[in-house]
Formats: sequence, C-alpha cells, structure tokens
Amino acid sequence: YIMPLLWQYLHGFYSFPATHYQYQTGFYVKADDYIKFLQSKLSHIGLNEKEINDFIVYWLPAMSKYENCFVHFRINDDIDGSSVLKTEPAAETTIRVFMEFKGVGEVENQYRLPEQKLPSFARKGFTLVEWGGAEFGSGRIE
Repeated sequence: YIMPLLWQYLHGFYSFPATHYQYQTGFYVKADDYIKFLQSKLSHIGLNEKEINDFIVYWLPAMSKYENCFVHFRINDDIDGSSVLKTEPAAETTIRVFMEFKGVGEVENQYRLPEQKLPSFARKGFTLVEWGGAEFGSGRIE
C-alpha cells in the first residue's frame, strides 16, 4: 500500500484563482462532529470503510486545530485544471473527493451558505478512488 507513504513526501503547491474560493454552498461543522460528519458524507459519496478511515486519519489532525470548520467538497472535478486524471484502462467508476476547509468562528452566529448537495456513486467494476484536500489559506494542497 504505497500511496499513503508516497503522499507523506509529495506535497504540491498551486495558486487557485480568486473565483475558486467564491463558494456558493458548503458545510459548517463543529469539532465534536468532525468524525461523524466525515463518515456520513464520505459514505454517501461512495467511499468504503477503509477509504473513509484513511481520509479521517489523515485530515482529522489538521481540522482539529479549530473548534469549527467550513467544509466544501469538490467531487470528480479537475479542480480548476490542476489535477487532470486519466487512467488506462479507464475505470468503470471514478470517485474523486477533494475537501477544502477552513477554521471558522462560532457557527451559529454567522451568515451561513446553503448546505452543499453531494452526489452519490454506485461502485461498478474497476473503481478508481482518489482523495485529497487543502486547508484554504494555507497554501498547501495534499
């Protein structure tokens, strides 16, 4: 299982245009709910238990620096042309999850964007799963 080890050493830097961060939807999540939130949303999208666990193990420490986070998922998106993906042979099912998050203040007392509607994928045949994310404002994409 090479990918997690490889990602420990490969980190990319990419500057998105300002329009990238003009979110129309998202989620406001309290720290006590981070695990339950990620389990629910990632399962809905189509990740299996191991993939969800790996995602949470990787991202929970970064999110846990904050009492609350704003979260937005980019699903099966080339993320403004920065991560085009082609495979041979082509996967029957492709699930790409890129989570962007930022620590925020008290979630009840601020303007809130509408909740993001997430797609759900039924896995058929050869399934390619890619996940990653970024704490926006940090300058790091992982």
